[in-house]
Amino acid sequence: GRPVEHLRSDGKKVMAGQPLEHIHNFLISATYSKTREKYLAVDPFMIFMSAPYLQSYFHNLLSNKLVELGYKVERTQDAWEIVGVPKSVLERFSERSKIIDRIAEEKNITDPKEKAKLAAFSRESKSKSVPEHELYDLWKDQLTKDEFEALQKIKGQYKGVSNPISVRDAIDRSLDHFLQRNSTAPVKRVLGHAMALSYGSGYSPEDYENELKARENVLYGQENHIPILTTREMVQAEEEMNRLAIWGKGKKRPLNPDYKIKRDFLNSDQKNAVTQYLRSTGMVVALEGMAGSGKSTLLQELSDGVKAVGKTIIPIAPSSQAVEVLRREGFPEAQTIAAFLINPKLQEGVRDGIICVDEASMSGIPTMSKILSIGKYQNARILLSGNIRQHHSPGEHGDALRILQQRAKIETIHVKQNMRQQTEDYKRAVNYAANGKILESYQVLDKHMKVVEEIPDYDERINKITDTYIEAEKAKRTCLIVSATNSEKDRISDLVREKRKKEGFIRGQEKTFETLKDLSLSESQKKDLISYQENHVVRFIKNQKKAKGEKGMFKAGSHYEVLPRKNKDEVKVRDLKTKQVLTLPHENPEYFTVYQKTQTRIAVGDLIKPTANLTTLQKTKISNGSGQKVKAFVNGNIQLETGKTIAKDSYHIAHNYTSTTYAAQGQTSQEVLVSMNETGGVSDQSYYVAISRGRSRIRVFTGDKDELKRAIVRSGERTTAKDVAREHERRLLEQKQRTHHKTMNKNIEKYAVSRQRQNETTRDISNRVKTDRYE
Repeated sequence: GRPVEHLRSDGKKVMAGQPLEHIHNFLISATYSKTREKYLAVDPFMIFMSAPYLQSYFHNLLSNKLVELGYKVERTQDAWEIVGVPKSVLERFSERSKIIDRIAEEKNITDPKEKAKLAAFSRESKSKSVPEHELYDLWKDQLTKDEFEALQKIKGQYKGVSNPISVRDAIDRSLDHFLQRNSTAPVKRVLGHAMALSYGSGYSPEDYENELKARENVLYGQENHIPILTTREMVQAEEEMNRLAIWGKGKKRPLNPDYKIKRDFLNSDQKNAVTQYLRSTGMVVALEGMAGSGKSTLLQELSDGVKAVGKTIIPIAPSSQAVEVLRREGFPEAQTIAAFLINPKLQEGVRDGIICVDEASMSGIPTMSKILSIGKYQNARILLSGNIRQHHSPGEHGDALRILQQRAKIETIHVKQNMRQQTEDYKRAVNYAANGKILESYQVLDKHMKVVEEIPDYDERINKITDTYIEAEKAKRTCLIVSATNSEKDRISDLVREKRKKEGFIRGQEKTFETLKDLSLSESQKKDLISYQENHVVRFIKNQKKAKGEKGMFKAGSHYEVLPRKNKDEVKVRDLKTKQVLTLPHENPEYFTVYQKTQTRIAVGDLIKPTANLTTLQKTKISNGSGQKVKAFVNGNIQLETGKTIAKDSYHIAHNYTSTTYAAQGQTSQEVLVSMNETGGVSDQSYYVAISRGRSRIRVFTGDKDELKRAIVRSGERTTAKDVAREHERRLLEQKQRTHHKTMNKNIEKYAVSRQRQNETTRDISNRVKTDRYE
């Protein structure tokens, strides 16, 4: 490993590497092809895409071999460890990690990917290390006598692997993990994750491949030359959702076909949309409006038309922030989708009425299917307001709105007139993107508006972004910074804060608050006891009964810290308020969310936002994601400029200076600053969402214009399970045809050989007859 400081037995400090397992591999980047008679360069794309699988493959072989040699291994959250190695030894030979953690703490960096970058930047040159032949003696000097003897005794003292997982269970859990949030998954990622769940269990990589191939419910396809899979259950889920929507076609009478528009200021698109919906006969109808098309104002007019015939309309939205916007715009009865789905009274209230789903593109197939089922049961119509060119649900599988439009062919009402952007060029750029003409949109921003700035140096680039933000704040313009990745978002946010301090926007002494960061664990991961560490906190989102022998229940909104594990078959948690110790019901992961403890520094003048719905000390609600400004601190609590106060133990608070494109969807500001590069988080969807947030000004910052252009044309649409099923059936048919042709060819060959033998036999007999005659 890279050199760190060691104390030698003679008392002298030297730089030397640590005993960290790793292997250096070299790949020849070009080779001569005899068949094509020229040099060919290696395309590393497939290797990079297979990196998690290759890493798991390596650790699978290594851990299995160590078990064969007499060691026992134990799976950890990130990898595995040899059982019996003293904790003091692990800590002593983790100096590199300590150095990185110290630098990260100084720079307030918590993201694992950013920490990995620190590891690269903080490396000492290997040329400073002591000679390799001296390393063993140096490492031995770092150990106490007891530690060295403990290491000597490990081999043979323990056997096997702790809590082994079978190949079948590993594949099950891997499929559950990936297919919770996507309808398809790369085959190698599924296999790699399955192997990582059972290091040291003795199973070979081929065992996992054979288990996956043996499953009749798994279907295979390809995406960008990468093998992917889905299951028949995923296909059935898509088909069931489509059946519900198709069933409702033509089932309704027109609501109010003769309604006269009251709001004369509506444009022709808006008026036509209202009239078309009130004359519609479908149970499920989509209202597709481009960003800034005035859907909210349109819905107010539509609501009047619905109420005029005695019907009710209940808007529901995926986030509390979106609900807050709907309530401000005349829909006090608006609810989150989550609240609507679990509240029978709300569902009953829409009987024979209309369920209006805002930001419908953010709903996955499970949620959409539930909404359609409720609509059918309550004899209600469903209006899906959204745009399939914007983001899909990050937490659920399936682009439900797009599938309903393209596969179920539901009636779709289009609102295309853009009312948000205030300059013609800016509006033209957004309109191009809304219609899928991404490069034309980019050309307007770059060549006509000249707002795309290429700054190759990363630090210089984020410095320019933050300077531009400060300029906007000085000019009293609302400004939104949009980044494609969470790690970059955090770095930009930290730099904005530093500059706001220097400019006097943030004043006084900072106070540190205990906060929580959502780990975004899948339900499969939450069922895995390894996922729970001492610095984790569990927050219940639904009421849940406690374990047998424990009275009461876990209440929604309550927080429990994870305690050190003493029993490997259970996780104990402690209520942060009552200090009561209980057993976590990890077998019901849908009832809670898992967070990591963090710390957030806040001062007067800071811009913050809740990361969950909060209740103030005045008993009012503050919606998740709603921007707030800190006015003062009162008894350690945070007083906002609104006059409301957030308790110091609210936990769910973050700075509000930068947003990802997912968080920015639904937001609007006078000026938008977009930071985009060639990262995997960039697509046509993220580009469209990002550039359409501003009203009057936009700036785009990138490290490489050419790379950015290649990135923004990548489709953000997810492959459907039905797409994979069709390709799977096509391949099976082709395979059967090939098999049939081979069989036919063999039969023809056999027939030809048989005929040849018959002919030869006939000639032989004929020749004998002739011979006999002459004789």
